[in-house]
Amino acid sequence: MAKNILSLTYKDALDYFMSASNYSTLELPEYLDMTPVLKHVRKTIGAKAIEDCVECNPISNEALNYTMYLNKDGKYAIRPIALVNPYIYYFFAREICSENNWSYLKAWFKAMQQPAVTACSLPVIVEKEEAFHNSTTILNWWSNFEQASLELSLEYPYMFISDIRNCYGSINANLIVEALNSPIGFKEGEQIKDYNQKRFLTNVSNLLHYYQGNILVGLPQGCALSDFIAEILLAYADMLFCKEVQARGIQCKYEVLRYRDDYRIFCDDKESLNELSFILQSVLRRLGFEMNSQKTQTTDDLISNSIKGDKLAYIYNTPIFNKKGCDFDGIQKHLLFIHQFGREFPNSSQLKTLLSDLSRRIDDKLHPQKSTKDTKPIDNDDSLSQVELWDDLDDIAEELDELEHLGSAKEGIFKTLKTFTVSPIKENIPPIVAIATQIAIDNVSCSHYALRVVSQLLCTCDADQKKEISALVVNRLLKQPNNDYTQLWLQTITYSTDKETKKSPYTNDLCKIVMGKKANLWNLDWLKSEFKQKFPIARICNKKKLQESGSKIKFKQRGNYTETAKVICTL
Repeated sequence: MAKNILSLTYKDALDYFMSASNYSTLELPEYLDMTPVLKHVRKTIGAKAIEDCVECNPISNEALNYTMYLNKDGKYAIRPIALVNPYIYYFFAREICSENNWSYLKAWFKAMQQPAVTACSLPVIVEKEEAFHNSTTILNWWSNFEQASLELSLEYPYMFISDIRNCYGSINANLIVEALNSPIGFKEGEQIKDYNQKRFLTNVSNLLHYYQGNILVGLPQGCALSDFIAEILLAYADMLFCKEVQARGIQCKYEVLRYRDDYRIFCDDKESLNELSFILQSVLRRLGFEMNSQKTQTTDDLISNSIKGDKLAYIYNTPIFNKKGCDFDGIQKHLLFIHQFGREFPNSSQLKTLLSDLSRRIDDKLHPQKSTKDTKPIDNDDSLSQVELWDDLDDIAEELDELEHLGSAKEGIFKTLKTFTVSPIKENIPPIVAIATQIAIDNVSCSHYALRVVSQLLCTCDADQKKEISALVVNRLLKQPNNDYTQLWLQTITYSTDKETKKSPYTNDLCKIVMGKKANLWNLDWLKSEFKQKFPIARICNKKKLQESGSKIKFKQRGNYTETAKVICTL
């Protein structure tokens, strides 16, 4: 079981928050890395007080963070993902992770724990390199939330399910301070010598204001520090809920599982469960939260409702991939199945599994392992026998070797013939790319998985066809509103062409940095000049990895596709 962040020392906790993977939990192309910026900020500011670093006080009221707006449903719904101003981020992380403040927070969370509530969403520690993006967090959700729900079905006949609508967007900074100000009753030996709680709360209040982009309500999404801050208010809600249940004298047996803003309440009595659900709604409303009515229900089918609907559909309906190949006799049919699955379960994690399976299948076709004549690759996609095709090519190669050995005068021709290859993808590429592009449009959170398939298919095209199809894909996707995130992945496909023509269709500031242009992601005008000199914004783009990527999308993941699919399927 993965350890959570409260298991760390105050120094290790600061290192955790200041790592690039935790500063931005959004999946980015492998050549975009925030490490140089974070190291520069930490080295430049060090232990200096914020008052000694600002040009004027109070800090500018202008927006301090860089926000990308993701189109959640391919239509009108959006999700703002922030890259928090790295200086503000460091000041806040440093405040939380000072020795005394971190000790206080550990004691506070311990005091908030309730016997009837299991909260399993504190940021978890990655003890080794992950197989793929966020796999440790996903496994934590699977083992401590989903699997625990299944186990509790042995004990309880009823379950209430709900989540909070727009959780991070509803968080009020004043309520965070209220939560941290609640008396926690230190036990003997836990007291912190000369601890100034009032000063800590004042600093948290001020820094939260800047961290939130100078607004009162709404927490930036997309980093571990925000996840930790949100957990403070949600843990406070857990405590208030249990205290209210106790105050009303409710005697029924119940348990609560909470993963961030997702709730599951288990009870042995249906009427009591309804009462508990109303108490929870009342507590959340007092803290500025609202339940999502579309995802709220009471059920006695604990098994089915403990598993996400998209996952059940994946288990029940996904064709079997066996040693002989794939149940689908073509990539296009395979993609059409994924497209239909996405229409029923848009933006679901299972789409990532399905697209990863297809990506592996295409990769196997593009890069078949060297094999003997008796073990040539077989794939049901092909309209003719690949075994016969490979055998014929082997015979041709043997004859060419014999002719060359005899010293033929046309050596160059033989070399050309020997390098002749048959395209491993025998289907028409444009229609397949069109389907993958539509999947990216309909499922923005999975768009980079669909675009990885597009990038693989384009590698099989000649230069002219590749440019033509790429231009159509880019034009189609850029017509979608709030396409900042999609632009990052499209740029990988078109970078070489954009560099050659010295033109780029992308407006995202990160894309501008990749192209070597000036871009101001964050407002740094409030800093003294000495602290913003030599700010390494250009180094966000690792030029070496950018060149190595070619035009094929690669993820910051390690391990094989099979293991990736296994873990993704658990979300």
